[in-house]
Amino acid sequence: KGDENYLAKFSANRKIDNSEAGIKRRAKFKASILASKTIMGIPNLKTLWKLKAPKKQSGYNYCIQYNYPNIDMDGTKAGYSIVPDYGFAFSTESFTITEDSISLTVLPLINSTTFDLTIEKSIEASFIVELINPDADISKKLAFTKLVSADQILDLENNIIFAVNLLETEKNLIASYPNKKVHIALITKNESGEPIQYSSSLIKS
Repeated sequence: KGDENYLAKFSANRKIDNSEAGIKRRAKFKASILASKTIMGIPNLKTLWKLKAPKKQSGYNYCIQYNYPNIDMDGTKAGYSIVPDYGFAFSTESFTITEDSISLTVLPLINSTTFDLTIEKSIEASFIVELINPDADISKKLAFTKLVSADQILDLENNIIFAVNLLETEKNLIASYPNKKVHIALITKNESGEPIQYSSSLIKS
């Protein structure tokens, strides 16, 4: 709980709830853990969640709690966010995911007063790829993987293009699932690479 750990001991004959509701409840919790662990695997996203977490609560636990109403055993629902709360808005001109890469073109960030170019020098795109096989067993129904773009110059007047090439392991994982959707967030950074502000979370499928 929060940053404190508790140990509990159960009797050896403790019964596991194998009712339909119990199975779904455990599957939902597992899906929430998988998604949150993947988000925490992106350093700047992890930093944002830690900064927003209440006192004595880790960013990881806060991410699970924040998103728990918007995920179940079949995957994320509308409202699931890979960033804490809402950030700046952005619009896309194009988004593609192929067997080799992900590419994203963002239209000019028109509300220039939102940004301070004397501090915010670059911008990166974070992608959480959610993979879904509705016909698989519960344990193999969902998978998540993370991708992060290279830094791009924070340009407020022109389109910004992000592209990420997939590793062989990522290609194989994505190819093994029939359905997918991609959660996207943008993060501006200072010269030292520290996150300054972030966009709202966007889903593409």
